[in-house]
Amino acid sequence: MTTVNNIMTKKVVTIGDRETVLDAAIKMSKNNIGCLVVLEDKIPKGLITERDIIKRAVAADREYPSRIRVSEVMSSPLISVSPFESIEKAAEMMNKLGLKRLGVVEDNNLMGIVSATDIIVAETKFIKVLKRYLKVLKKEREEK
Repeated sequence: MTTVNNIMTKKVVTIGDRETVLDAAIKMSKNNIGCLVVLEDKIPKGLITERDIIKRAVAADREYPSRIRVSEVMSSPLISVSPFESIEKAAEMMNKLGLKRLGVVEDNNLMGIVSATDIIVAETKFIKVLKRYLKVLKKEREEK
């Protein structure tokens, strides 16, 4: 069974909850990523995504992104899984809750982040291995 730990992104870019939306946008742009895990006193509390910034700051016609705190627009609480959870359970959770990403947390410590894309890539690799295995089995049966 493949676990979340095997496929998650371990080097997660974070931001403090008191930093600004402008700070978040700059971090996302510099790191070429679409979300940041938001920390409050080093404890993961939520996510801020490009969509959060667009919906809750830009489209809401709020002025001065340099004055809007991340905590005002982030999605919280952080929905998370254990690093030892199966990727199937993580996928079920994402599907049920309509999420694209989950924090990976153990004892209030951020271990990583797992995305729907991570799961799709892992499952695609598994399917390819399974297809190769089935071809070998079929060939063995034909040779008997």
